[in-house]
Amino acid sequence: MSGAPARADVAGRSEATAQTLRRAFEAFWRRHGHVQLPEVSLINRGSAGTYFIGSALTPHLRYFIEPSQAPSDRMFTAQRVFWTRRADLGGHSALWNLLQVMLSFYALGVRSIDEHLELMRMFLVEDLRLPEADLFVIAERRDDILTQVRRAGFAPDRVIAWTRMMQFSAHQLRGTYVRIVLRYRHGLIPLWDLIYIPRGDAVDLDSCMLLERVSFVVDGAPSWFETPVFGPFMRYAPPTEPLVYEQVAVIARAVIGALADGADCGARGAGHVVRRLFRTGRALARQTGAPPLRSLAPAAFECLQAVGYDFSGHLERVVHTLEREERLAQDHERRGVAFLEREVARRRARGLRVIGNEDFAAWTDSRGIAPTDAIAFLEQQGYAAPTPPVRVRPVLMTDLYPRTVPDAPIADARAVLEAMEHRYLPIHG
Repeated sequence: MSGAPARADVAGRSEATAQTLRRAFEAFWRRHGHVQLPEVSLINRGSAGTYFIGSALTPHLRYFIEPSQAPSDRMFTAQRVFWTRRADLGGHSALWNLLQVMLSFYALGVRSIDEHLELMRMFLVEDLRLPEADLFVIAERRDDILTQVRRAGFAPDRVIAWTRMMQFSAHQLRGTYVRIVLRYRHGLIPLWDLIYIPRGDAVDLDSCMLLERVSFVVDGAPSWFETPVFGPFMRYAPPTEPLVYEQVAVIARAVIGALADGADCGARGAGHVVRRLFRTGRALARQTGAPPLRSLAPAAFECLQAVGYDFSGHLERVVHTLEREERLAQDHERRGVAFLEREVARRRARGLRVIGNEDFAAWTDSRGIAPTDAIAFLEQQGYAAPTPPVRVRPVLMTDLYPRTVPDAPIADARAVLEAMEHRYLPIHG
Protein backbone atom coordinates (compact mmCIF):
# COMPACT_ATOMS: atom_id res chain seq x y z
CA MET A 1 0.00 0.00 0.00
CA SER A 2 1.23 3.49 -0.84
CA GLY A 3 1.06 6.60 1.27
CA ALA A 4 2.28 10.05 0.27
CA PRO A 5 4.67 9.97 -2.68
CA ALA A 6 8.19 11.20 -2.35
CA ARG A 7 8.61 14.83 -3.28
CA ALA A 8 9.11 14.89 -7.02
CA ASP A 9 12.09 16.40 -8.80
CA VAL A 10 10.25 18.36 -11.48
CA ALA A 11 12.25 20.55 -13.86
CA GLY A 12 15.39 20.10 -11.79
CA ARG A 13 13.99 21.20 -8.43
CA SER A 14 13.80 19.15 -5.27
CA GLU A 15 10.39 20.47 -4.29
CA ALA A 16 7.85 21.17 -7.01
CA THR A 17 5.99 24.45 -6.84
CA ALA A 18 2.81 25.20 -8.75
CA GLN A 19 4.72 27.32 -11.26
CA THR A 20 7.23 24.53 -11.80
CA LEU A 21 4.40 22.10 -12.42
CA ARG A 22 2.81 24.51 -14.84
CA ARG A 23 6.04 24.77 -16.82
CA ALA A 24 6.46 20.99 -16.73
CA PHE A 25 2.93 20.51 -18.12
CA GLU A 26 3.54 23.01 -20.92
CA ALA A 27 6.91 21.52 -21.82
CA PHE A 28 5.47 17.99 -21.91
CA TRP A 29 2.68 18.74 -24.36
CA ARG A 30 4.88 20.95 -26.47
CA ARG A 31 7.35 18.07 -26.64
CA HIS A 32 4.56 15.80 -27.86
CA GLY A 33 3.53 18.01 -30.76
CA HIS A 34 0.78 20.15 -29.23
CA VAL A 35 0.44 23.90 -29.87
CA GLN A 36 -0.01 26.23 -26.90
CA LEU A 37 -3.15 28.38 -26.89
CA PRO A 38 -3.11 31.83 -25.22
CA GLU A 39 -4.61 32.40 -21.80
CA VAL A 40 -7.36 35.01 -21.39
CA SER A 41 -8.77 36.97 -18.46
CA LEU A 42 -11.15 35.04 -16.22
CA ILE A 43 -13.81 37.66 -17.02
CA ASN A 44 -15.91 36.42 -19.92
CA ARG A 45 -15.94 39.31 -22.38
CA GLY A 46 -18.29 37.47 -24.74
CA SER A 47 -21.81 38.71 -25.35
CA ALA A 48 -23.44 35.50 -24.11
CA GLY A 49 -22.89 32.82 -21.52
CA THR A 50 -21.58 33.10 -17.98
CA TYR A 51 -20.01 36.23 -16.53
CA PHE A 52 -16.71 34.43 -15.87
CA ILE A 53 -14.59 31.83 -17.64
CA GLY A 54 -15.65 28.61 -15.93
CA SER A 55 -13.60 26.21 -18.04
CA ALA A 56 -10.40 26.29 -20.03
CA LEU A 57 -12.52 25.16 -22.98
CA THR A 58 -14.75 28.26 -22.95
CA PRO A 59 -12.45 30.59 -24.96
CA HIS A 60 -11.59 27.74 -27.37
CA LEU A 61 -14.99 26.11 -27.79
CA ARG A 62 -15.18 27.40 -31.35
CA TYR A 63 -12.41 25.01 -32.39
CA PHE A 64 -14.60 22.06 -31.47
CA ILE A 65 -17.56 23.53 -33.32
CA GLU A 66 -15.51 24.49 -36.39
CA PRO A 67 -12.31 22.37 -36.33
CA SER A 68 -11.08 23.99 -39.55
CA GLN A 69 -10.61 27.24 -37.59
CA ALA A 70 -8.25 25.63 -35.03
CA PRO A 71 -4.54 26.51 -35.25
CA SER A 72 -3.75 22.79 -34.90
CA ASP A 73 -5.50 19.51 -34.25
CA ARG A 74 -3.34 19.11 -31.10
CA MET A 75 -3.40 21.97 -28.58
CA PHE A 76 -2.95 22.72 -24.87
CA THR A 77 -3.46 25.63 -22.48
CA ALA A 78 -3.22 26.78 -18.88
CA GLN A 79 -6.24 28.94 -18.07
CA ARG A 80 -7.48 30.55 -14.86
CA VAL A 81 -11.16 29.85 -14.23
CA PHE A 82 -13.78 31.06 -11.75
CA TRP A 83 -16.07 28.36 -10.31
CA THR A 84 -18.66 30.43 -8.47
CA ARG A 85 -21.09 27.50 -8.21
CA ARG A 86 -18.77 25.86 -5.68
CA ALA A 87 -19.79 28.59 -3.21
CA ASP A 88 -23.39 27.36 -3.33
CA LEU A 89 -22.77 23.70 -2.55
CA GLY A 90 -21.98 24.21 1.13
CA GLY A 91 -19.82 22.06 3.35
CA HIS A 92 -16.07 21.88 3.25
CA SER A 93 -13.52 19.96 1.24
CA ALA A 94 -9.78 20.11 0.77
CA LEU A 95 -10.40 19.98 -2.99
CA TRP A 96 -12.96 22.75 -3.51
CA ASN A 97 -11.82 26.08 -4.79
CA LEU A 98 -13.38 29.03 -6.60
CA LEU A 99 -10.45 30.42 -8.57
CA GLN A 100 -8.34 27.69 -10.12
CA VAL A 101 -5.83 27.16 -12.89
CA MET A 102 -7.05 24.52 -15.31
CA LEU A 103 -4.42 22.62 -17.29
CA SER A 104 -5.94 21.23 -20.48
CA PHE A 105 -4.97 19.62 -23.75
CA TYR A 106 -7.19 19.13 -26.80
CA ALA A 107 -7.11 16.75 -29.73
CA LEU A 108 -9.40 16.97 -32.75
CA GLY A 109 -10.38 14.11 -35.04
CA VAL A 110 -8.51 11.24 -33.34
CA ARG A 111 -9.50 7.61 -33.89
CA SER A 112 -9.20 6.47 -30.30
CA ILE A 113 -8.47 7.75 -26.81
CA ASP A 114 -5.62 5.39 -25.89
CA GLU A 115 -2.77 7.51 -27.29
CA HIS A 116 -3.62 10.54 -25.16
CA LEU A 117 -4.51 8.43 -22.13
CA GLU A 118 -1.05 6.92 -22.36
CA LEU A 119 0.49 10.38 -22.53
CA MET A 120 -1.48 11.36 -19.41
CA ARG A 121 -0.18 8.31 -17.58
CA MET A 122 3.37 9.07 -18.73
CA PHE A 123 3.20 12.63 -17.45
CA LEU A 124 1.91 11.56 -14.04
CA VAL A 125 4.30 8.65 -13.57
CA GLU A 126 7.46 9.73 -15.39
CA ASP A 127 7.41 13.52 -15.10
CA LEU A 128 5.62 13.98 -11.77
CA ARG A 129 6.80 10.63 -10.35
CA LEU A 130 3.47 9.71 -8.81
CA PRO A 131 3.24 6.02 -7.84
CA GLU A 132 1.62 4.10 -10.69
CA ALA A 133 0.15 1.55 -8.28
CA ASP A 134 -1.99 4.36 -6.79
CA LEU A 135 -3.50 5.54 -10.10
CA PHE A 136 -7.01 4.29 -10.91
CA VAL A 137 -9.16 4.97 -13.96
CA ILE A 138 -12.95 5.24 -14.01
CA ALA A 139 -14.41 4.71 -17.48
CA GLU A 140 -17.71 3.95 -19.15
CA ARG A 141 -18.75 0.30 -19.13
CA ARG A 142 -18.13 -0.23 -22.84
CA ASP A 143 -15.83 -2.91 -24.19
CA ASP A 144 -14.18 -0.60 -26.73
CA ILE A 145 -13.49 2.13 -24.17
CA LEU A 146 -12.21 -0.27 -21.53
CA THR A 147 -9.93 -1.90 -24.11
CA GLN A 148 -8.46 1.50 -25.03
CA VAL A 149 -7.89 2.34 -21.34
CA ARG A 150 -5.93 -0.88 -20.88
CA ARG A 151 -3.98 -0.25 -24.09
CA ALA A 152 -2.90 3.05 -22.54
CA GLY A 153 -0.99 1.06 -19.92
CA PHE A 154 -3.41 0.98 -16.98
CA ALA A 155 -3.53 -2.42 -15.29
CA PRO A 156 -6.94 -4.17 -15.41
CA ASP A 157 -7.21 -4.28 -11.61
CA ARG A 158 -6.99 -0.47 -11.51
CA VAL A 159 -9.68 0.14 -14.14
CA ILE A 160 -13.20 0.66 -12.74
CA ALA A 161 -16.19 0.46 -15.08
CA TRP A 162 -19.24 2.61 -14.39
CA THR A 163 -22.58 2.24 -16.18
CA ARG A 164 -23.66 5.70 -15.05
CA MET A 165 -20.62 7.62 -16.25
CA MET A 166 -20.24 11.39 -16.03
CA GLN A 167 -21.50 13.20 -19.11
CA PHE A 168 -20.23 16.38 -20.74
CA SER A 169 -22.44 18.98 -22.41
CA ALA A 170 -21.49 22.34 -23.94
CA HIS A 171 -23.21 24.11 -26.80
CA GLN A 172 -24.20 21.26 -29.17
CA LEU A 173 -21.31 19.08 -28.00
CA ARG A 174 -21.93 15.90 -26.01
CA GLY A 175 -19.24 13.72 -24.52
CA THR A 176 -18.30 11.23 -21.81
CA TYR A 177 -15.65 11.38 -19.10
CA VAL A 178 -12.72 9.13 -18.33
CA ARG A 179 -11.37 10.04 -14.89
CA ILE A 180 -7.95 9.33 -13.39
CA VAL A 181 -8.07 9.08 -9.58
CA LEU A 182 -5.08 9.02 -7.24
CA ARG A 183 -4.96 7.16 -3.94
CA TYR A 184 -3.23 9.64 -1.66
CA ARG A 185 -2.76 9.68 2.10
CA HIS A 186 -6.18 9.05 3.70
CA GLY A 187 -8.32 9.40 0.59
CA LEU A 188 -8.80 9.42 -3.16
CA ILE A 189 -8.26 12.49 -5.32
CA PRO A 190 -9.93 13.04 -8.73
CA LEU A 191 -6.80 14.14 -10.54
CA TRP A 192 -7.28 14.36 -14.30
CA ASP A 193 -10.28 14.13 -16.63
CA LEU A 194 -10.38 13.18 -20.29
CA ILE A 195 -13.60 13.84 -22.19
CA TYR A 196 -14.22 12.15 -25.53
CA ILE A 197 -16.72 13.82 -27.86
CA PRO A 198 -17.88 11.77 -30.87
CA ARG A 199 -17.68 13.50 -34.25
CA GLY A 200 -18.55 11.24 -37.17
CA ASP A 201 -16.13 8.30 -37.26
CA ALA A 202 -13.64 10.09 -35.00
CA VAL A 203 -13.61 11.72 -31.57
CA ASP A 204 -12.47 15.07 -30.21
CA LEU A 205 -10.76 15.19 -26.83
CA ASP A 206 -11.05 17.75 -24.04
CA SER A 207 -9.28 17.42 -20.69
CA CYS A 208 -8.89 19.02 -17.29
CA MET A 209 -6.29 18.85 -14.52
CA LEU A 210 -6.34 21.46 -11.76
CA LEU A 211 -2.95 22.99 -10.99
CA GLU A 212 -3.67 23.72 -7.32
CA ARG A 213 -4.86 20.19 -6.69
CA VAL A 214 -1.94 18.38 -8.29
CA SER A 215 0.60 20.79 -6.79
CA PHE A 216 -0.03 19.79 -3.18
CA VAL A 217 0.02 16.11 -4.16
CA VAL A 218 3.43 16.42 -5.81
CA ASP A 219 4.68 18.45 -2.85
CA GLY A 220 3.57 15.65 -0.52
CA ALA A 221 1.42 18.06 1.53
CA PRO A 222 -1.89 17.17 3.23
CA SER A 223 -3.70 19.92 1.30
CA TRP A 224 -3.06 23.09 -0.66
CA PHE A 225 -3.32 25.08 2.57
CA GLU A 226 0.16 23.81 3.43
CA THR A 227 1.68 25.04 0.15
CA PRO A 228 2.37 28.50 -1.33
CA VAL A 229 -0.94 28.23 -3.20
CA PHE A 230 -2.80 29.11 0.04
CA GLY A 231 -0.08 29.13 2.69
CA PRO A 232 0.26 32.94 3.01
CA PHE A 233 -3.33 33.09 4.28
CA MET A 234 -2.45 30.79 7.16
CA ARG A 235 -0.33 33.53 8.75
CA TYR A 236 -3.61 35.22 9.65
CA ALA A 237 -5.49 32.12 10.79
CA PRO A 238 -7.32 32.60 14.13
CA PRO A 239 -6.91 29.85 16.74
CA THR A 240 -10.54 28.73 16.50
CA GLU A 241 -12.66 27.28 13.65
CA PRO A 242 -9.79 26.46 11.28
CA LEU A 243 -12.04 24.82 8.68
CA VAL A 244 -14.26 27.89 8.47
CA TYR A 245 -11.17 30.07 8.07
CA GLU A 246 -10.06 27.89 5.16
CA GLN A 247 -13.34 28.82 3.47
CA VAL A 248 -12.49 32.48 4.14
CA ALA A 249 -9.14 31.94 2.41
CA VAL A 250 -10.79 30.29 -0.60
CA ILE A 251 -13.28 33.14 -0.98
CA ALA A 252 -10.70 35.87 -0.36
CA ARG A 253 -8.35 34.44 -2.99
CA ALA A 254 -11.20 34.26 -5.51
CA VAL A 255 -12.63 37.72 -4.83
CA ILE A 256 -9.24 39.42 -4.78
CA GLY A 257 -8.09 37.48 -7.84
CA ALA A 258 -11.20 38.52 -9.77
CA LEU A 259 -10.73 42.17 -8.78
CA ALA A 260 -7.05 42.06 -9.74
CA ASP A 261 -8.01 40.57 -13.10
CA GLY A 262 -10.30 43.49 -13.89
CA ALA A 263 -13.64 42.67 -12.27
CA ASP A 264 -15.45 45.03 -9.90
CA CYS A 265 -18.20 44.77 -7.31
CA GLY A 266 -21.62 46.03 -8.32
CA ALA A 267 -25.36 45.60 -8.21
CA ARG A 268 -25.74 43.42 -11.28
CA GLY A 269 -23.91 41.06 -13.61
CA ALA A 270 -20.36 39.99 -12.82
CA GLY A 271 -20.11 42.73 -10.20
CA HIS A 272 -23.02 41.27 -8.26
CA VAL A 273 -21.35 37.84 -8.24
CA VAL A 274 -18.14 39.29 -6.79
CA ARG A 275 -20.03 41.42 -4.25
CA ARG A 276 -22.06 38.44 -3.06
CA LEU A 277 -18.88 36.41 -2.59
CA PHE A 278 -17.23 39.32 -0.77
CA ARG A 279 -20.10 39.54 1.70
CA THR A 280 -20.08 35.80 2.25
CA GLY A 281 -16.35 35.89 2.96
CA ARG A 282 -16.79 38.94 5.18
CA ALA A 283 -19.41 37.19 7.30
CA LEU A 284 -17.26 34.08 7.66
CA ALA A 285 -14.22 36.19 8.58
CA ARG A 286 -16.17 37.91 11.33
CA GLN A 287 -17.41 34.53 12.57
CA THR A 288 -13.87 33.24 12.98
CA GLY A 289 -12.28 36.46 14.22
CA ALA A 290 -10.12 36.64 11.10
CA PRO A 291 -8.91 39.95 9.67
CA PRO A 292 -11.17 41.71 7.12
CA LEU A 293 -10.67 40.79 3.49
CA ARG A 294 -8.83 44.04 2.72
CA SER A 295 -6.14 42.99 5.23
CA LEU A 296 -5.82 39.64 3.46
CA ALA A 297 -5.12 41.25 0.06
CA PRO A 298 -1.29 41.02 0.29
CA ALA A 299 -1.57 37.30 1.16
CA ALA A 300 -3.91 36.76 -1.78
CA PHE A 301 -1.44 38.43 -4.15
CA GLU A 302 1.31 36.11 -2.87
CA CYS A 303 -0.92 33.11 -3.51
CA LEU A 304 -1.73 34.26 -7.03
CA GLN A 305 1.98 34.80 -7.68
CA ALA A 306 2.56 31.17 -6.65
CA VAL A 307 0.40 29.92 -9.54
CA GLY A 308 1.86 32.27 -12.13
CA TYR A 309 0.05 35.63 -11.89
CA ASP A 310 1.84 38.83 -10.95
CA PHE A 311 -0.96 41.28 -10.21
CA SER A 312 1.18 43.39 -7.87
CA GLY A 313 0.55 46.57 -9.87
CA HIS A 314 -3.15 46.32 -8.97
CA LEU A 315 -2.81 45.91 -5.19
CA GLU A 316 -3.66 49.52 -4.31
CA ARG A 317 -6.76 49.51 -6.55
CA VAL A 318 -7.96 46.20 -5.12
CA VAL A 319 -7.50 47.34 -1.51
CA HIS A 320 -9.41 50.55 -2.31
CA THR A 321 -12.27 48.47 -3.77
CA LEU A 322 -12.37 46.20 -0.71
CA GLU A 323 -12.45 49.21 1.62
CA ARG A 324 -15.33 50.68 -0.38
CA GLU A 325 -17.20 47.39 -0.22
CA GLU A 326 -16.63 47.20 3.54
CA ARG A 327 -18.24 50.63 3.97
CA LEU A 328 -21.16 49.63 1.76
CA ALA A 329 -21.60 46.39 3.70
CA GLN A 330 -21.66 48.27 7.01
CA ASP A 331 -24.27 50.65 5.64
CA HIS A 332 -26.26 47.69 4.36
CA GLU A 333 -26.11 46.13 7.84
CA ARG A 334 -27.42 49.31 9.47
CA ARG A 335 -30.33 49.40 7.08
CA GLY A 336 -30.91 45.69 7.71
CA VAL A 337 -31.05 46.21 11.47
CA ALA A 338 -33.52 49.09 11.00
CA PHE A 339 -35.68 46.83 8.85
CA LEU A 340 -35.60 44.06 11.48
CA GLU A 341 -36.49 46.52 14.22
CA ARG A 342 -39.58 47.61 12.27
CA GLU A 343 -40.60 44.02 11.55
CA VAL A 344 -40.20 42.93 15.18
CA ALA A 345 -42.12 45.98 16.43
CA ARG A 346 -44.92 45.28 13.96
CA ARG A 347 -45.20 41.66 15.08
CA ARG A 348 -44.99 42.57 18.77
CA ALA A 349 -47.83 45.05 18.33
CA ARG A 350 -49.97 42.26 16.86
CA GLY A 351 -49.05 39.86 19.64
CA LEU A 352 -46.99 37.60 17.39
CA ARG A 353 -44.10 35.90 19.17
CA VAL A 354 -42.94 33.52 16.47
CA ILE A 355 -40.79 34.20 13.44
CA GLY A 356 -41.45 31.62 10.74
CA ASN A 357 -38.94 30.11 8.36
CA GLU A 358 -40.56 31.80 5.35
CA ASP A 359 -40.28 35.28 6.86
CA PHE A 360 -36.74 34.58 7.98
CA ALA A 361 -35.78 33.37 4.50
CA ALA A 362 -37.31 36.47 2.92
CA TRP A 363 -35.31 38.73 5.23
CA THR A 364 -32.03 36.99 4.61
CA ASP A 365 -32.49 36.36 0.88
CA SER A 366 -34.31 39.37 -0.55
CA ARG A 367 -32.92 41.85 1.97
CA GLY A 368 -29.45 40.33 1.95
CA ILE A 369 -29.20 40.24 5.76
CA ALA A 370 -26.65 37.72 7.00
CA PRO A 371 -28.50 34.83 8.73
CA THR A 372 -26.12 34.95 11.71
CA ASP A 373 -26.80 38.68 12.17
CA ALA A 374 -30.56 38.16 11.89
CA ILE A 375 -30.51 35.32 14.44
CA ALA A 376 -28.42 37.35 16.89
CA PHE A 377 -30.80 40.31 16.62
CA LEU A 378 -33.93 38.19 17.09
CA GLU A 379 -32.46 36.51 20.16
CA GLN A 380 -31.64 39.91 21.65
CA GLN A 381 -35.29 40.86 21.15
CA GLY A 382 -36.50 37.73 22.94
CA TYR A 383 -37.58 35.82 19.85
CA ALA A 384 -36.58 32.23 19.34
CA ALA A 385 -34.50 31.99 16.21
CA PRO A 386 -36.23 29.91 13.55
CA THR A 387 -34.75 26.57 12.66
CA PRO A 388 -34.24 26.45 8.89
CA PRO A 389 -34.69 23.13 7.14
CA VAL A 390 -31.56 21.02 7.06
CA ARG A 391 -29.88 21.30 3.69
CA VAL A 392 -28.44 18.01 2.55
CA ARG A 393 -25.32 18.64 0.52
CA PRO A 394 -24.90 16.30 -2.44
CA VAL A 395 -22.10 13.77 -2.37
CA LEU A 396 -19.27 14.74 -4.72
CA MET A 397 -16.21 12.90 -5.93
CA THR A 398 -14.10 15.39 -3.99
CA ASP A 399 -15.61 14.03 -0.76
CA LEU A 400 -13.36 11.01 -1.23
CA TYR A 401 -10.57 13.20 0.16
CA PRO A 402 -12.05 14.59 3.40
CA ARG A 403 -10.20 17.35 5.24
CA THR A 404 -10.64 16.11 8.79
CA VAL A 405 -9.85 12.38 8.63
CA PRO A 406 -6.64 11.00 10.21
CA ASP A 407 -3.82 10.19 7.83
CA ALA A 408 -4.62 6.51 7.23
CA PRO A 409 -4.49 5.11 3.67
CA ILE A 410 -7.53 3.54 2.00
CA ALA A 411 -7.06 -0.21 1.87
CA ASP A 412 -9.39 -1.10 -1.00
CA ALA A 413 -9.57 1.88 -3.35
CA ARG A 414 -11.24 -0.15 -6.06
CA ALA A 415 -14.18 -1.08 -3.83
CA VAL A 416 -14.61 2.53 -2.74
CA LEU A 417 -14.67 3.77 -6.34
CA GLU A 418 -17.09 1.08 -7.44
CA ALA A 419 -19.50 2.01 -4.64
CA MET A 420 -19.18 5.72 -5.41
CA GLU A 421 -20.99 5.31 -8.74
CA HIS A 422 -24.35 5.17 -6.98
CA ARG A 423 -23.69 7.84 -4.34
CA TYR A 424 -22.28 10.96 -5.91
CA LEU A 425 -23.83 13.88 -7.76
CA PRO A 426 -22.51 13.52 -11.34
CA ILE A 427 -21.09 16.98 -11.87
CA HIS A 428 -17.53 18.00 -12.64
CA GLY A 429 -15.76 17.94 -9.28
